[in-house]
Amino acid sequence: NRSFSRLDEAQRVFASRTDTLIDYAVTRAKESVQLGGLSAMSYRLSPRHTLHVRGLYTNSADDEVRTYEGVDHNRDEPITGTWLVHRNTRLMYVQRNVLSGTVEGRHELSGLLGTSLNWKFSRSRASRLQPDRREVTYDRRFTYDEAGNLAPYWTLGSTGSREFGDLRDNGWGTTLSASLPYRLGSLGAGKLVLGYDRQTKARTNFYRRFNFYPRAGSDLTAPPDSAFGPGAFTGDPGSGYVEEGTLDIDNYRANQRVEAGYVTADVPFGSQLRGNFGVRFESAFQDVRSYDLFFP
Repeated sequence: NRSFSRLDEAQRVFASRTDTLIDYAVTRAKESVQLGGLSAMSYRLSPRHTLHVRGLYTNSADDEVRTYEGVDHNRDEPITGTWLVHRNTRLMYVQRNVLSGTVEGRHELSGLLGTSLNWKFSRSRASRLQPDRREVTYDRRFTYDEAGNLAPYWTLGSTGSREFGDLRDNGWGTTLSASLPYRLGSLGAGKLVLGYDRQTKARTNFYRRFNFYPRAGSDLTAPPDSAFGPGAFTGDPGSGYVEEGTLDIDNYRANQRVEAGYVTADVPFGSQLRGNFGVRFESAFQDVRSYDLFFP
């Protein structure tokens, strides 16, 4: 699948009920693509024993250009004394994929009082890759032309920024259940089910931020590909430079484990009435630890 979308929206921040702090007109243009596949196979070992294998893969990506323009009520334009107007552009590409597979079996054990056994093992991997996110802001300023009239122009209002992210998930799952049929005389047949489930997941998140500063004396009204082009970073005095902006909470490792056991009973109370009773015990653990990328 491939699709295109455009979304126009307004973002407003209010300092109070009557005071608008920020008022931005936002436009998001996005191209989205998706590729996926699903497969399954079953094999009957015998009339009472079967095996099942299932697989799932999806890969999606979003290429987005977001712009916003509006008034910042926190800053004044120095010549006119009016509120300063920002224009921000962000280019972002994000790719996500999920790969999962399960193997499960079903067994009817007639020699063990008609007990049936079900089991399933699963494995999954997921990732979110952000290979490049670029953002830059320009401010609308004013100057006087040769005729003495105010003339607007756009100039670089902040450093340029680039960000890179790589998040990965790994999951494992085990599920076991057994059911035992029984009969309560004339009341009818019932069933007792015992089950166990364990799901674990490990995640790593790698992230980097960089701030780009233009060359001293360069034309700050130039577009980003000129203001931050290769010629701006020569290493001589006055050269543009790149500053590390990664936060000490950007990178983290996480683990999660959920275990559960349960018992259910299907109890007959005659030909027209049945009852289902059960109890479940669950234990969960989650640990998330951020770390400084340069002082882990």
